[in-house]
Amino acid sequence: MFIYMFFKNIIGFIIFIILFVLMIPLYLYNKKSFLFLEVYLPNVDLIANLLTWIGGPMYIWQNLYYNNVYSNNNVYSNWSQILINYMALLGITYIVAREAIKRNNIIQAISYPVVMVLMTYLLPSEIVNQFMRNIEKEVNKYNITKSQGRYISFFAGLILTLLFIVCEKYILINYRQYIVKGIENIFKYLNI
Repeated sequence: MFIYMFFKNIIGFIIFIILFVLMIPLYLYNKKSFLFLEVYLPNVDLIANLLTWIGGPMYIWQNLYYNNVYSNNNVYSNWSQILINYMALLGITYIVAREAIKRNNIIQAISYPVVMVLMTYLLPSEIVNQFMRNIEKEVNKYNITKSQGRYISFFAGLILTLLFIVCEKYILINYRQYIVKGIENIFKYLNI
């Protein structure tokens, strides 16, 4: 049983990397869809969180991203989560580097992670998990199967995840100039 679970988890992780970390970003990059790529890259952890909730085909993603509910806290889920978080942070790094080169201004580039790290990296996973747990608990009170309750809560979590991403983009589009001014003031104060 252990060998089966181990290989199932590894295959799930490899499929996740190929599909969600390599193929989709490469497609977006080749289509020059940089705005969507900016939204997508730092959020692979949120995608992994949702996939863990639903489990995927044959539950290959059941332990992809430790979420305190449906995944087991084991060596595999811990390392998988570390690697996925690392990839999300590399996505933010890519955006900062791209903006610094494009605008030739490091302060404007730094304004991105000031919002992104908080809005779509640190905050959402546990909030989305708690939201999905609450939704699942509520819908399971009705005459539906456990599987149906899981899918309903998954779609509710997907909507909440998308709301976090939309809020992040809204803040970056509408309030970025204030964030840039704040960073400039901090740099002036520190004589950088």
